[in-house]
Amino acid sequence: VKDLISSEIIPKMQKISETSFP
Repeated sequence: VKDLISSEIIPKMQKISETSFP
């Protein structure tokens, strides 16, 4: 379960980072 959550959160954080700091 932890891996699944990490797998969803990591890409989301990366996407937010790209959107916040283009």
